[in-house]
Amino acid sequence: MHEIRTIFRVILEAVNQGRPIYFLVIVGLTALTEVGVPTLGLIDAVLLYVGYQFGLLSVRAVIVVALLTLGRMAGSSAIYWPSRVIGKAFIDWFERRFPSVCAKINQVVGRLTRRQTLGVVIVRFTPGFLTTGTVAAGMLKIKYKNFMVGVIIHSVIADVALILIGFLGKYGVTLAGIHLRSWQVITGAI
Repeated sequence: MHEIRTIFRVILEAVNQGRPIYFLVIVGLTALTEVGVPTLGLIDAVLLYVGYQFGLLSVRAVIVVALLTLGRMAGSSAIYWPSRVIGKAFIDWFERRFPSVCAKINQVVGRLTRRQTLGVVIVRFTPGFLTTGTVAAGMLKIKYKNFMVGVIIHSVIADVALILIGFLGKYGVTLAGIHLRSWQVITGAI
């Protein structure tokens, strides 16, 4: 728990002070999330904090969204390319063992080829399928450009939604006559 608090403190320093070296922590943490390492809601807490503290259209909010998107692109690429390379051998083995299942998979792939980017976005919003969807995209040989556009769209929508929730939380709390300090928001988010 101490390590999590330390990482969270470093991320908040990056957001508050704008130190570039700390921004690498945000990118790295997001990339680790993409490859399946749990971050226990740290990224979500940071986004809520940014929305609450700085607002929806602040420069810091834009920087954080851009950094998180960059981290997601790096992490998902680290999963996509190996699964694309190894995927052919696995699919060949799977087709020999389970031909009927492969016929159904090929139907899905046929539908997906027309809307690859939308498919990537939908799978990434499905809980529990972030890394699995990336592996599947690589194995099914979804075009890398379409895959990256899907990752970017998902990242921006998810991050802006959490920043908006933080912003609306502050606005709603202020309308109710309650004035919270930032440490109370951070404690509540954790």
